Amino acid sequence: MKMNRVVALIGLLAYIGSFFLIAVRETTATSSDAGLTGYWCAYLSLVHPWAHGGLEMLHDKPLAYFGVLFSGWINPVFLITAAMLWVRPHGRAGAFLRIVLILMLPAVWLVFKELQLRPRPGYWLWTAAILVVLFSTMLAQKERDMNVAAVAA
Repeated sequence: MKMNRVVALIGLLAYIGSFFLIAVRETTATSSDAGLTGYWCAYLSLVHPWAHGGLEMLHDKPLAYFGVLFSGWINPVFLITAAMLWVRPHGRAGAFLRIVLILMLPAVWLVFKELQLRPRPGYWLWTAAILVVLFSTMLAQKERDMNVAAVAA
């Protein structure tokens, strides 16, 4: 198996594992409050903008609303991008979605600020795993360049 595929698989396993760790915690929480797991944050950010409370948030805190809305789209966009990069590592659609996804990541920081949340290890692993998968295709280019150089020598 090619090195870029191995790195992408390791990134995907870390991505999946991040959903079972604590991802956020309220800044005002006591030490006994553990926080929210990654899968619960993913669920809430995907569903909450469309619920009654989300529509109230749109009127009260529009920045927080759009932060939650875009944060909820990160995981589906990531999975689509990862599949596209797996099939065609240097395809235009995958490259475009990679850029879109990177531009979506700061929406999570906006949610942290507006809702007074503090990132925990699950968030950092989630972000790192996404970046590893997105840029694992860069290894394919290096491998191709080294193979061409070896053949030319």
